[in-house]
Amino acid sequence: RPRGGKALKAAGGDSYASDTKRLQRKLAAAGSCYQTNSYSIEKNGSRVSTGWQGRNPPPRARSEIRGLYGTKEMQAILEQFFPVYAHLDGPTFLLDSDSRTLFYRTSQLAWMLEEAVPFHTAAQRLLEGALSSEELKLKNAKGERGPHFPCIIGHHRQYALEPYLTAWHRNNQDTVQAFISTPVVQKYIKAASSIVKLIFPGIAKRFDESANWHKKTYNIEPLFGQFWNFCLNGLFLGQKRIHCLPHADSKNIVGVCILAIYLLPGYHFNHSKRSWLVLWEAGVIIELPPWTMVAYPSALLYHFNVDINDFQFVTTAGNARPTPANSKPITPGDEEGRVSIVFFNQASMYRSSELDGDSVAEVKRKGKSATRNYGEDVQKAFDSRTTYISLPKP
Repeated sequence: RPRGGKALKAAGGDSYASDTKRLQRKLAAAGSCYQTNSYSIEKNGSRVSTGWQGRNPPPRARSEIRGLYGTKEMQAILEQFFPVYAHLDGPTFLLDSDSRTLFYRTSQLAWMLEEAVPFHTAAQRLLEGALSSEELKLKNAKGERGPHFPCIIGHHRQYALEPYLTAWHRNNQDTVQAFISTPVVQKYIKAASSIVKLIFPGIAKRFDESANWHKKTYNIEPLFGQFWNFCLNGLFLGQKRIHCLPHADSKNIVGVCILAIYLLPGYHFNHSKRSWLVLWEAGVIIELPPWTMVAYPSALLYHFNVDINDFQFVTTAGNARPTPANSKPITPGDEEGRVSIVFFNQASMYRSSELDGDSVAEVKRKGKSATRNYGEDVQKAFDSRTTYISLPKP
């Protein structure tokens, strides 16, 4: 119905923006919101000097973190991080020190659970043959993110003058098209896109401009709503779960990815103790229940999964925190069946559209700047919100 009043006026007469703000307020009221005092996307986000994409930590830092991964020393460090426990019936917002949304987690989505078997069937058809391949298993055994199979489809532009489909997509076009056309997959795409449009409207606007340019220039359209790329993380025979090693998605744009967690049929995963998400620079460790979707700037943060079986998180005066008193103890087999999918955008699909040229070198030859204003991009991409609970410094 038509809306007016203060909200519409504050949105400059834009009814869509007004309705978006109204829905944002409803979500915030229904969920939980926390704020970190020690991390700012604008000031601390790890990005390249040109501002186009994320950046890995220095080699020495990466080596030290990966060397500590899985050790008691790492546990001692992570016990100083703030634990963000899950509230299954409401969303969660995590704000940075400038009150910008750093992380968003949905409630558990009933439709994801209800559609578990159809989605698993579609995923198996997409990966048919790949997960039983010893050659592929060996090739991915030392993968940066873990030994699983990352099936990436969609358009990218890696070191090329024009966008093109990924190798897996090109080699399996009929299978990929059948997967994308499946009703449950379309439901995932629409849900992921809705999160971006509602929680990160600035990111959605920038994406739409990129998509329109590519339609006009190359007659291609994004296959995944608000995303050019989709990754289905598959388990090879004998593997138990998707559990990622320390990494940053440094080739991605200054924006957000959407991570969706689901379970293989017949499994009961102990999410209260298993495969929590660490956002290293932000000093937080986050519970990721199955049947949820989360959004965060994975290009700007070093991140990984950990189990928290023996963790004793530090409590500071004046900061009430959830406790794991009602968590289930770890038992053999409760770490199995966790799988994930990721929607993301690589920076290579934005540079050409926003520079209006086939390469950075071409733009520079024309005497134009090929550098983004990172601060402005952050301000447009990540909305400021109200602070509810302030996290202590790690």
